[in-house]
Amino acid sequence: MTRKRLIVSAACFSVLLAVSFLMAAAVENPMDHADAGSVSERLFADVDALWSLPRLDPENVEPLIRMSFAVTSAPPPPAAQILTAAGDAGPYASAELRIPADSSIAADGMLILKLTPPFTVTLDEVQARYGEASNVLPPHPNAPPETPVYYEYEDGKMKGVLRFGIREERVVSVILDRFPR
Repeated sequence: MTRKRLIVSAACFSVLLAVSFLMAAAVENPMDHADAGSVSERLFADVDALWSLPRLDPENVEPLIRMSFAVTSAPPPPAAQILTAAGDAGPYASAELRIPADSSIAADGMLILKLTPPFTVTLDEVQARYGEASNVLPPHPNAPPETPVYYEYEDGKMKGVLRFGIREERVVSVILDRFPR
């Protein structure tokens, strides 16, 4: 290849690389730059929609959290099948769905959502939306240091218990628990 062709090829490659970079920047996730209000609104809208589902199952949950579940490789406990999902965009880092193995024992299951660290929803926002918690559950003394304090919401209208895991005044996880007590 002549030197002139090599220079032209390198210039074309540079232009294509720059165009690709600009196109990728144009389609980035709008939640990457969301303010705290929109993150909390999205989280609360998702929680309310999930809570209103007739059943916590993959077909109903996946479209709302915008993630796909897969069966875990570990054997499930006798009470539930465990499905997991990992996210790379939006407020959820991961999700775990526990579906009762025997529907005659339990009518529904449990969904655990872990929030991605850059997305911030505060305890004050949770309390403004859902009121004072029915119970505050501190971590067990032997729990790992990163274990959150859970603020639990339970009333006659709910189908179970809703818990917000709070660490350093921020929501780190949300649990929708519909297993019978």
